[in-house]
Amino acid sequence: MKVNSKKVRGFSLVELSIVLIIIGLLIAGVTGGSKLVKSAGLNKLVRDITEINTAYITFFEAYDALPGDFKDAESFWGTTGLKNGDGDGKVEAVLATAATAATGDESSNAFLHLAKAEILSGSYSAQIDAGTYGQKINIGARAVIVNEEDSAGATHGGFATHLSGRNVLLLGSTILKVTRVVLDPGTHSAFLEPRDIYQIDKKIDDGLSAEGIISYRIESAGATTGDVTAAGCASGTGYLLTGTSKACNLVFELENL
Repeated sequence: MKVNSKKVRGFSLVELSIVLIIIGLLIAGVTGGSKLVKSAGLNKLVRDITEINTAYITFFEAYDALPGDFKDAESFWGTTGLKNGDGDGKVEAVLATAATAATGDESSNAFLHLAKAEILSGSYSAQIDAGTYGQKINIGARAVIVNEEDSAGATHGGFATHLSGRNVLLLGSTILKVTRVVLDPGTHSAFLEPRDIYQIDKKIDDGLSAEGIISYRIESAGATTGDVTAAGCASGTGYLLTGTSKACNLVFELENL
């Protein structure tokens, strides 16, 4: 009786090499694609920052006042959902549990004034609260226009000293209005890796964390003025480029008008 026997044929070395090459190409393609997506996101963030700064300047040229700080806003757009500012040249945050546009919080009013003036498109909540306020810019970040000092001249914690008294665009996740009493103007969460904020800083400014128009704000409530050495984000006057965690938010100094 004849027994049929079949040999199971495996992959040759050439075939295995081809498979490995294909897998490598797929991995490289996915990695390269994710880098392109991230780069596009950072470029959009740069464009959005520039757009808001331009809108801020345009508003000043049109009304001789700053958005949020404009003392004649109600005369132009009524009292529904917004308030006048005090016209002192600072977009001030009211650090209270009722920090909203309706209570005269200038920071909450800033984007509303820009929208009412049809200078910046979009719709904006009239209250700084968890994840609901401001211009949604990019990769989970939101923006708040605010002065680095409050109405009494007290400096908010966590900013670089060279930003003292300046109006800034503060990026990060918005916080609860109750928490805002402690953590100050309204955003605090890190959303950028150090190398990301470095790339943005290089595109717009000087690439330094403690100089120029781009810096970042430390998250802790007890942060002191000028303390820009937070572990994970900064290294001296630069950024901790070896860091791979999302450890930085972003502060952009608006045009000095």
